Amino acid sequence: MKPTLRCSELDRSIECPGSLTIVPLVTPRVGDEGIDGTRLHALGARMLISNYGATGPTELSGPHLPTIGYLSLSDWVARYYVDVVSEIVPPNWSMEVEGYFAYDMGCCFLTGHPDCFAINPEVTEAVGFDLKAGYIPVEIAERNWQMLGYVVLLLLAFPTLRKVTWYIIQPRNDVEEGFPRISSVTIEDERLDNAIAYLTAKIADALSRQMELNSGRVQCKWCDAAGPQCPCTSKLLDFMRYTMTPQEVAKIHKEPDDAKLGDWIIGMKTLDRPTKDLTDLLHKRLDTQTEIIAGDGTRITRTIENGSYSVPDLAKFWDAVEGMVTDKYQMARAVDWSMGKLKAVIAEVFNCPKTGKAELTAEGIFDAKLRPLVEQGKRRKLNFS
Repeated sequence: MKPTLRCSELDRSIECPGSLTIVPLVTPRVGDEGIDGTRLHALGARMLISNYGATGPTELSGPHLPTIGYLSLSDWVARYYVDVVSEIVPPNWSMEVEGYFAYDMGCCFLTGHPDCFAINPEVTEAVGFDLKAGYIPVEIAERNWQMLGYVVLLLLAFPTLRKVTWYIIQPRNDVEEGFPRISSVTIEDERLDNAIAYLTAKIADALSRQMELNSGRVQCKWCDAAGPQCPCTSKLLDFMRYTMTPQEVAKIHKEPDDAKLGDWIIGMKTLDRPTKDLTDLLHKRLDTQTEIIAGDGTRITRTIENGSYSVPDLAKFWDAVEGMVTDKYQMARAVDWSMGKLKAVIAEVFNCPKTGKAELTAEGIFDAKLRPLVEQGKRRKLNFS
């Protein structure tokens, strides 16, 4: 039977073909980020239908949102996404949200649910948008196989297109840490002519190597099998038990060379997300049992300690503290400022977007009024390509 691949799994499948073999054998990972993400996608789609004339599934056009929870504090993510889409799409273009495409690529069926796309009246140019509602930055559009998948599906549906631009919008990214909230890739003319054949060849190559595992930052981040069930990442633990030879001892230097240093850092980055997920799983197991015995005999137990404080009712807490600490300068010493949250509040107060091309933005107000009063440190961010 011919396999079916989703655009959303192309990054994993192309970079690690063996994941096509082992992922169907394991329990899918479940994260809280998916619940709010689903709601925010539905909210954004509904706003584009209601306010900008987009077409979409009938369940998004009614008077009420789908019953998938309600977390109003994160609604700004959907509003940010809608603002970007409405600024980029010309008013006379046709727009569709939450569409569905499926095409026979020869080697497989490719399917996709683009969050939003729009096409000009001549059907020669299109733009598409993918909302990433989470906190963890994804690969930018130029290096993202999922976006190329959407471009190819759109080209198969509308063969007269000569230019397609696809945007990734991730409102929660911190630009001050080097992660853009908006990235895009444009494919046109000759490159567009080659896009279908290029992606088909990449998928066919991956399908021909389904026993080959290849760990990496992108493919392991959200893989259901990353961790103990993956033979590739499990090999990393095997390397922690080893009998050296005299020849290997002779090659050890005081400092690692650049290549070995880079390999180690990439390996640790690859295990970041699986380690977090597995730690959560370990805690769930310890919710129902007192200990876990590791393969090497180590006994793992758990103690519950007091964690950091949170303030459910900020206004009430502020009033209580202000009643005790009346001097505003003493009060200021006890407050830690989040510049990101402050910009979000400024956007609400002035009814303007946080960033963007608008004449008035929270970022502009912050720069004019508050930036002279703050000192900003430097962050060292590693880039991998």
